[in-house]
Amino acid sequence: MRKLSHRPRLACLLPLGVVICAALAAGPAAAQPVGRNGQIVFQRYDPLLDSFAIYTINPNGTQEHRLLPASGGDPRWSPDGTQIATPITESGPGAVLTDAGTGSSVQFPQTVPNVDLFCNVWSPDGQRLACESEPQNGDGVDLVGIYTIRTSDGGGLTEMTSAGGGGDHPGDYSPDGSRLVFSHHAPCCDLPIEEWRAQSGTFVVDARHGNHIRKVAPCCSNSAESWSPHGNEILFARNVTDDVHSSIWVVHSDGSGLHEIDVQPPAGEYPCGAPVSDPEFLFHPWDDPAAGDCSNPRWSPDGKRIVFDRGDLALGHNIYTVNADGSGVTKVTRGGADQSNTDPDWGIHPLAR
Repeated sequence: MRKLSHRPRLACLLPLGVVICAALAAGPAAAQPVGRNGQIVFQRYDPLLDSFAIYTINPNGTQEHRLLPASGGDPRWSPDGTQIATPITESGPGAVLTDAGTGSSVQFPQTVPNVDLFCNVWSPDGQRLACESEPQNGDGVDLVGIYTIRTSDGGGLTEMTSAGGGGDHPGDYSPDGSRLVFSHHAPCCDLPIEEWRAQSGTFVVDARHGNHIRKVAPCCSNSAESWSPHGNEILFARNVTDDVHSSIWVVHSDGSGLHEIDVQPPAGEYPCGAPVSDPEFLFHPWDDPAAGDCSNPRWSPDGKRIVFDRGDLALGHNIYTVNADGSGVTKVTRGGADQSNTDPDWGIHPLAR
């Protein structure tokens, strides 16, 4: 079994000194109504496992609960709030669906020839999962893209996009399931850096037919995009330049209105997008004492708040929530300095009491 690293399991590209990392997403069809804010699911590094464990917590920081005794990471709530999907099984790549009430799980190992699939984000109707793909041992590069599988039995493998030798990383579906937002990275090191950036970025594709691909935001997102429950805005984190850490951005689903959300963490903590204190930390942002690195933002079910991870060397990685305009920051977890990216996801599962 491939171990989950204590760093986020993301595909990282290093073209000419640029660090870009991207993440995962979900399937097709059926409108998803705006929901009531429930529990947050997240990952935390467990040194005894040398991997991640999965926890749930109320948005006010109460009732933290470890859901799985075994390792798991990159958790995502099902639309109905009853299950959590993680993309690593005991047999390797694929999907694990865990009942949030009982902790029981079912596993769907997934590979195609020369390619591993990591599936964890749900379609709005809960019937499919979208999968990030990675080549095995350098083989299968031409097969890398976005795939989907059924949540009922892990079957029905369907190719959604082809990365053309680069990388496609699914982010989220529109609430009606008709479109999928994803990050595309052009093939590493084959292009001049400006052309590579021009070809890379955040894209939207027709989720029913895998066509009508359109770029909606520039390079380069470093976490999975999140589509607002109201259907009109896409949320993501990005490094604007090489000398600052990541900050939270939003763009309208038609590609207009790109802007940064001015998030100011509590007094004494570095803000999102803080300067990189030493170029060395560009490649190891979790070691930077002035990190202020904000990533993995996702909408709350009611679309009014955002949950995200913020990390620095002094305080470790912790979960925060904030209003959609950047005001009202609330710290949810208070982990130690050895805690890795929490990768939080906010669902409608009822609050724990």
